Amino acid sequence: MQKGAISIITGIILSIFIVVLVILLVMLIVFKSSPESSVKDFFQKQEEVKSFVGDIITIETSDATKVRISEISLPGLITKSYNIEITGGIRFTYKGDESVKFIPMITFFDITSKDYSIRDIDNLNAVYEKDVVIELPKNKEKSIYSIRFDNVVSPHFLLNENPLQDCSNEKTGCPMLLYQSFKFGNYKVKLENLHNRLYVVDVFFNQAKNPCFATFSIECEDDIKYVTLIDKHFCDEGLNSACSANFNLCGGAVSIDLIGKGDQGTDCASNIAHKVVINAVDGKKWEPKDFVTLSIWNVRKEPNSDKSCVESREDRFLQECTKDFLASITMPVCEVNGKNMC
Repeated sequence: MQKGAISIITGIILSIFIVVLVILLVMLIVFKSSPESSVKDFFQKQEEVKSFVGDIITIETSDATKVRISEISLPGLITKSYNIEITGGIRFTYKGDESVKFIPMITFFDITSKDYSIRDIDNLNAVYEKDVVIELPKNKEKSIYSIRFDNVVSPHFLLNENPLQDCSNEKTGCPMLLYQSFKFGNYKVKLENLHNRLYVVDVFFNQAKNPCFATFSIECEDDIKYVTLIDKHFCDEGLNSACSANFNLCGGAVSIDLIGKGDQGTDCASNIAHKVVINAVDGKKWEPKDFVTLSIWNVRKEPNSDKSCVESREDRFLQECTKDFLASITMPVCEVNGKNMC
């Protein structure tokens, strides 16, 4: 009798241990699959630091300054390539006590490129000069007419104003690819992330599902919200997660539903949510746009090296060269493939 009781207690303890272990595992997977922090946050933090210690260099544009982007198709590849040109004049004003040399970089979505060419404002007929280091004497300013960044490769899509299908159709929805964004009235909705997540249905009968979760951003002029959803049929099957979301922001409302199932469901392997239903009403007047961030970086040589920090770090300079950050400015994209967007 005692042995039987001990066995029952042991079984209960073991079951509790398994449940706790599974919960911890799910939490770990959820944490690992969370979207990475935006590069936008990096520049915001750097600007906050710069404003605290005092602006040494400022970047100014004029009403004539315009950001142009042309998309280059890459057959057979998910990634896309963009040529980005900032024209109409950019002025750098320097207040330091010693001369400074710097180079410009462009950040488009979460990709930062150093492949640039510039055209001086004193000679508009001149051709673009590649990889020119800009130098400013102390307490001086310099203007250049345009900067061009070629072959900026990114998996992200430019904002699409007209989806191919009616996304408000509650029976069919519309497909959205990973990193694709659509304009809905005064809102911008983007598919930010797709990730599988282990979901335990019944630990005692070893039942588990591994649905594809989709994370969306809903942006208006003054706010941005994020939500992670799964296809509706998983909710119908008892998974305790969200398959739809409703937001009230910027004086209007936006709803998102995932209605796919089977081969028309949200597919992490193919980077697509096949059936997304989106409705947006009212909201504060706003024209959604894509943005680029122009930043400039000191190219002073590192100790015992003939290269600067940003020149010697291929992909890690944002993390390792913050001491050489000088200034940045974020600008809307006003022309895409020859079409005016502003």
